[in-house]
Amino acid sequence: MRISSRLPTDALESLVALQRELKRRLEEQAATPEEARRANTELREEQRAKNNYYPELEKQAAELLAAVRHDAGPGGQHRPLSHHKAADIAEHLGYSIRYVSRLPHETQSVTDQRNMVIYLTQSATGARDARSVLLQALAHRVLKHEAPGDYSEFLRQRVYANYLAGALLMPEASTTDFLQQAKRSKELAIEDLRDAFAVSYESAAHRFTNLATEHLGITCHFQKVHESGIIHKAYENDGVRFPTDHSGAIEGQTICRHWTSREVFDVEDKFRSFDQYTDTPAAPSGARRAPSRTPRRCIRSPSECPSSTPSGSAAAPPGSGPNPGARTTPPAAAFRPRSSPRCGTGTHGLRRGRTRICWRRCRRGVPRGGFGGGLQVPPVTELKQSRCYC
Repeated sequence: MRISSRLPTDALESLVALQRELKRRLEEQAATPEEARRANTELREEQRAKNNYYPELEKQAAELLAAVRHDAGPGGQHRPLSHHKAADIAEHLGYSIRYVSRLPHETQSVTDQRNMVIYLTQSATGARDARSVLLQALAHRVLKHEAPGDYSEFLRQRVYANYLAGALLMPEASTTDFLQQAKRSKELAIEDLRDAFAVSYESAAHRFTNLATEHLGITCHFQKVHESGIIHKAYENDGVRFPTDHSGAIEGQTICRHWTSREVFDVEDKFRSFDQYTDTPAAPSGARRAPSRTPRRCIRSPSECPSSTPSGSAAAPPGSGPNPGARTTPPAAAFRPRSSPRCGTGTHGLRRGRTRICWRRCRRGVPRGGFGGGLQVPPVTELKQSRCYC
């Protein structure tokens, strides 16, 4: 636009305001990745502190289900929430539902607050459950969400709305009863929960993390990983250590290639679920651990390892030997020398169970031949267990 003396003042003010808005948006976009990492880290810490269980949201879900008279089926069977009941919830809240042929790109629903109408579209591939999309839209209204002021508020609104939608699709009382029965019969499986309530596998896994610690006393972790190994999202309260960046964020980090979430992509049997035992170094204070198995390679000395203790006797606690102040050195046979392109020349790996723990700076004072005879193996306290570099 050519600026001249005839250009009105209103137009000049509009141009200046437009320039300021463009500058603000560019600065906001530049700050969004770092802000998103901080917001995700804060929310993950909150979920860990609450064991991913929010009683106030569970209460709201129970009240909505009671209002539409959704309960267990005949004989106490676990009955999925039907499309009819989901529509009844919308009607109870004063909304009507309209199906349209198309919505804006990557838009799942549009809510007309003035006319109290929710517009939905059916995916051509059927990838999205219409009940889930509808309940998420209603959850925002039930929780009285306003336009978010920043990314942190936006993220929390999304998480709380998804939680409420999951609590409606899988009610706390019936889902807990189902999981407790499965636990008693030692048949806990996410795919069974998925089939019982007609939801996606990811939704069932999320719901399990909501109720497992609160009602079953089981700590757990959840992760959604791309085939390339990049973490999309994750949750844990069992002490498992995900790779993190300098800010503590896990999104965008690469998971170890020996973890279940990576190895499952190479499994030929895509019909049944893939199981893998993983041994963790230690449980957090007060957390319950599943019965442990003997790892294939123990990183502790025979005097410390419970698996090497004869039946009927107890292992001596650390520091109770003849020299309590000395650090225990594991046997050289416990280590498996390994070279990895990602670790760099001279970095060796150590396998415990099915979790590979990498150990850096291992060639300091080590001859070129690697782990040779007479080499003093470093103590356990020098092992880097915070991140896997293999």
